Amino acid sequence: MRSLLPRFLFPRVLLITMLALLLIPLNQSIGAGLGVEQPTDTKMVLLILDTTAPINPTISSPNSVGSWRNDNTVKINIHPDATDTAGSGVAGYSITFSKDTTELPPPTICTTDTPNTTDTYTSPALDDGEWYANLRTVDNAGNWTTRTVDKGPFKIDRTKPELSVKINNGDAATDDSTVTLNLTASDNLSGLYWMQFRNKGEEKWSGWENFSTTKEWNLDLSEAALLIAGGSDGPREVEVEIKDRAYNHSEIATDTIELDTNRPVVRMLNPFVSTRISKNTTFKVKWWSVDISPSSGVEDYTVRYRPSTSRKWRTWKSHTTDKEANFTGKAGVTYYFRTYAFDNAGNKGWSKVYKTIVPFNEGMSLLRRIGFFGYKKLGRSQNYLSSVRYSYKRGHTLVYKLYRTNGIGLIVTKGPNMGRAKIYVDGKLVKTVDAHKSKTKARQLIFYKGFKKKGTHWLKVVNLGTPGRARFEVDGVVRKQ
Repeated sequence: MRSLLPRFLFPRVLLITMLALLLIPLNQSIGAGLGVEQPTDTKMVLLILDTTAPINPTISSPNSVGSWRNDNTVKINIHPDATDTAGSGVAGYSITFSKDTTELPPPTICTTDTPNTTDTYTSPALDDGEWYANLRTVDNAGNWTTRTVDKGPFKIDRTKPELSVKINNGDAATDDSTVTLNLTASDNLSGLYWMQFRNKGEEKWSGWENFSTTKEWNLDLSEAALLIAGGSDGPREVEVEIKDRAYNHSEIATDTIELDTNRPVVRMLNPFVSTRISKNTTFKVKWWSVDISPSSGVEDYTVRYRPSTSRKWRTWKSHTTDKEANFTGKAGVTYYFRTYAFDNAGNKGWSKVYKTIVPFNEGMSLLRRIGFFGYKKLGRSQNYLSSVRYSYKRGHTLVYKLYRTNGIGLIVTKGPNMGRAKIYVDGKLVKTVDAHKSKTKARQLIFYKGFKKKGTHWLKVVNLGTPGRARFEVDGVVRKQ
């Protein structure tokens, strides 16, 4: 019983004071008028008469109300604002979880009241469905509230959705790598929400997207998966997974179809920036195809290219059996490549367009500089075109103006004594780069930024003069067209 004595002021509290004579011997009388000594031990007994129910507290929950979840327990926070005006004090609470807010919890205390503290109550495991927490309060005199305070609904769904998939409505084979996936699915309560896909043999999923009963899907595989599958043609298995709004995942559903296009699949390998593999404007380009039975096999290749300075495609290699060659470009030009493969049956396959940027040397397109006086040209250097421009001081700056470009970048030397620099594009700081590396490495692309449209852009490099490694070397500038 808490705060007992101060509550005698409330109008519903009956205070009875009793004087009692304690430990009086049997042969003694009580009357003081008879000359008998009066007892000196008296006690005051405070009795509180409380017939009024307390007032329920407010309740909250860290769990989302009205949202589906797959956790079948609910936490309720009981805030310390329950009151008992009649004075006996709040004793505790009875809490039940039901399908509506009309259920009155039984007069059994589930959790006691902790003064001035938010108490937490965790429900037992609940079945799937919508639940409400109903709470009533009891005081120390045994008075229960006749109405409840409630919270909810708490929506629980722990049942996995069901799923099956058919490729092209169950066809056995296709000559087109783009197919339609037909999904049949159902869910217990929360509803179907998301789906994702992947081809068998691929590690990564496509990513979650809104659920639909159909999905256009491409059976093309990555190069690694193609090697495992044995080629572009053959059986293809698609894996599908869905989840409902409570985030329950289905079992992975699969279906298989035979892909037979008889067209060589062509790939190319060339660097995004030529300096990754070359210290001059000449770089290696490779091409190959995967053309396995029932195809007739690859007879030869034709490789075409287009410089960014022209709209015209040109033939570089015509009907060659070679699978690689060195291409010599021009600084500041972007080159686009495409390879065509012809098999012995006359089917033609072609690659996507690949590009390689040949950078400017560090002195080209230079608008102005502050510092960066250092310039070296070494005959046997690994630097691009055997030269770099370098600085040791903080604040030294290079500014490049690059015309008709939709991508710019910076090539540097990395090494143990190389420091940091700030990169500005069109007057705005976009990145701070660090050229430090345990071993010296020339021709490293340290920064690149693309643009949606072609235009003129300014690239500024400011040496930060990093203590202990203040040197910063610029080896080239990237202009993508």
